[in-house]
Amino acid sequence: MATSGDDAQPDARWLTYEEAGRQLGIGADSVARKARRLGWPRQPGNDGRTRVAVPADALNGAAQLIDTPEHAQVALLAFLKDQLKRERARVDQLEAQVERAEGERDAARIRSAAMDAELQAARQQADQLAAAHRSIRQELVAWTSGGPLVRAWRAFWYQRR
Repeated sequence: MATSGDDAQPDARWLTYEEAGRQLGIGADSVARKARRLGWPRQPGNDGRTRVAVPADALNGAAQLIDTPEHAQVALLAFLKDQLKRERARVDQLEAQVERAEGERDAARIRSAAMDAELQAARQQADQLAAAHRSIRQELVAWTSGGPLVRAWRAFWYQRR
C-alpha cells in the first residue's frame, strides 16, 4: 500500500475513507485525494478496506464548523459567493474566447471563399492557356507537315538545284 502506521501522528485516528468523509463533511474520493496530497499514512484493514490516519487537528477543525451551524452557514455562504464570483469571471473569459474564436472562424471562412475564387480564376486561366497551347501546336503541326512551311522549303530547295 502507500505508507505504514509508523508515520502516523500519535493523536491521529485510523478511519476508512467513508468514515473520514462523514467526519470531515466531504466525499470518500475527496478524502483519498486529500490523504495523498497531505501525505497521510494509509494501510489496509483486516476487512480489506483501506484505513487512513486522519490527524486530530483536521477532525477538530471539521467538528468546530459542524458544531456551530451559524458559523458554518456564514462561512459556507462566503465561500459559495467567492466561488460564484470566480466562476462568473471564468464564464466571462470563456465567452470572450468563444467570441474571438467565432470571429477567427468567420475570417477564415472569408479567406477560404477568397482563395476559392482565386483558385477558380487560376483554373480558368490555365484552361485558356491550355486551349491556346493546343491551337498553336495544331498550327505548328499544320505548317510543318505538308503545310506552307514545307512548301516554301521545297521551293527554296528546288531553286538552289
